[in-house]
Amino acid sequence: METNLPSLDSLGIKHGTDKASKTVFRTPTDLWRRHATYPRHNYLNKYEFFMFPLRQLEFSLCEIGVSAGCSLRMWKEYFPYAKIVGIDIDHQCKRFEEDRIEIHILDGESSETYDYLKGINLNPLVLVEDGSHSFSGQKNALESLFPLVQPGGYYIVEDLTEEMADYLRERTKCLELYEYDNNFSKIITRLKRLSTPEKYIETHTDLICFISAFACLLRKVEPINLNANQPNTVQHNESVAFAFYMLHVYNLPALAVCNEEKFLGILTKMDIDRVGAEGLDLTVGSICNKNCCVLDSFDITSDDGFLYHPVVDQSGRFLGFKYDF
Repeated sequence: METNLPSLDSLGIKHGTDKASKTVFRTPTDLWRRHATYPRHNYLNKYEFFMFPLRQLEFSLCEIGVSAGCSLRMWKEYFPYAKIVGIDIDHQCKRFEEDRIEIHILDGESSETYDYLKGINLNPLVLVEDGSHSFSGQKNALESLFPLVQPGGYYIVEDLTEEMADYLRERTKCLELYEYDNNFSKIITRLKRLSTPEKYIETHTDLICFISAFACLLRKVEPINLNANQPNTVQHNESVAFAFYMLHVYNLPALAVCNEEKFLGILTKMDIDRVGAEGLDLTVGSICNKNCCVLDSFDITSDDGFLYHPVVDQSGRFLGFKYDF
């Protein structure tokens, strides 16, 4: 990848978006070509950390709120292989369409937008909400459109209202329980109290980062693949040597340890490394991580109709439970 590419902020200044660190204003009648510089939101210097690794990828970026199309043109130049999609309620915005930029006339905070974008198979890797600037609009857009974002992608809320900032801080509670509490019965108890959209956000987000007082970035979690063709469980009475074999042959970050249908805990490569070679004859159940709530089965359907799976990161650390509809 080229290292001398223009920064996101420099492109934001070039195209005149208020996401940049400054705006340069020139008057057409100024013979001395003087200009005035005004500070702006300065989001882009912070976004660069997250956006740069995506720079040469081919994907879709969606932004709600087109205005004069400045941000769309910035994104287009920064991501040379991306499709840029703008959403706005103003029909006049269609005039900003060009190569690799398409505009859809929709109400970004309406649930109909989800149906429309799903209908055209738009699953953006980056979705920027810069539309309504109201709490109800920002909340409705996040709750309805976040499921469309690809795992590993980003949802950005800009120009936060005070209420929306509070709402997003509340969404960090499950992350806090995953990271510090290590008591997963509390996580399940919390999830049962949440609405369906809140539950989805909290179980599908592994990073919630306030870029400034007025912008917040959420990263969509990419859970482990739990398909029927991939082994992901081991019985408690199997040997550690057998589990070691399964973890390495199938390149799994962790295994769920079960007693028949009863989920006992998580076994990671780190657990096996801890007991060493002399522990390979032990049973899996004797060394698995039992700091998990005891559930009726590995995949459980709760009273609210969701199917829960244990989720681990790439190092094998147990993060909590993901759910599917």
